[in-house]
Amino acid sequence: MQKHFRSASLRAVSYTLSVFAAIGIFGATAINAQEATSPKRILDFEGNKIFSKQELLEVANKCLDGSSKSENQDEVLDYCLHRVRQFLSARGYLQAQLGKPREEQSEGVLKTIVTVKEGAQFRLGEVKVSGATTLTSEQVLGMFDLKAGDIAASDKIAEWVYERVKKSYGKFGYITYTGEVTPEFHVKDGAREGVVDLDVTVDEGKRFTIRTIKFEGNGSIPIDALKRDLLLRKGDIFDEELLQESLTRINRSGLFQPIDADRDVDYNSALGSSQVDLTLHLKKREAALIQLLRP
Repeated sequence: MQKHFRSASLRAVSYTLSVFAAIGIFGATAINAQEATSPKRILDFEGNKIFSKQELLEVANKCLDGSSKSENQDEVLDYCLHRVRQFLSARGYLQAQLGKPREEQSEGVLKTIVTVKEGAQFRLGEVKVSGATTLTSEQVLGMFDLKAGDIAASDKIAEWVYERVKKSYGKFGYITYTGEVTPEFHVKDGAREGVVDLDVTVDEGKRFTIRTIKFEGNGSIPIDALKRDLLLRKGDIFDEELLQESLTRINRSGLFQPIDADRDVDYNSALGSSQVDLTLHLKKREAALIQLLRP
């Protein structure tokens, strides 16, 4: 049986920790009505004390402006609320509470209102790492920019666990690395500040070697020519950094549309195996564009 995976060490990962997962907040902004007869829709929030309405509006508007009319508006709403919640947690408000959106209609205007309670701002306390063997706990902690007493910014915590550490493990062939962060909050009722301790559990997974490397969509371009740009070979321990450099070299040829390691590379492994098959999906550029790229 073949196992097809998009590993945590290779796929783009959201910068928000699952333990700080959010519902989000909306600010007052208009959504185009589906029909001319529909009431004008605006979003608003109440109860915020730390952040101004305008600050939260900027986050919500940026998200909404990037959506299209064809998208499910309820899903767009949920996503944009999540983005505003990320904004709060990235500033240390890890326990911010957002009420369920409610609607009010008056004089042809449909308003969606969300109650916001920022809660305490948390600073970093003790950080522990367990489960790391290939890298020591000290090495993992050494990749973390924050220190005790700093504001516990969720985006920096996530970047550490899901970007820097996974990239380091990717160099040693650990494609399926995952990290789990468990917070322990210390805050008094009504306090404006608190402390959060973090327990980071590392699951290194298996160390993979490369069994095969295949290309799809190369057309008339010889496989041997493409393989000359690869810094990885059959039998090598998988190295994410070398894969990225290999794709950069192929991209420099100008023969194909830009290749992305997350989007255009498949990683397949037989169940229980520590060998991986890589398939690079290529899409040739149009001939006219290739001519323009040539010196």
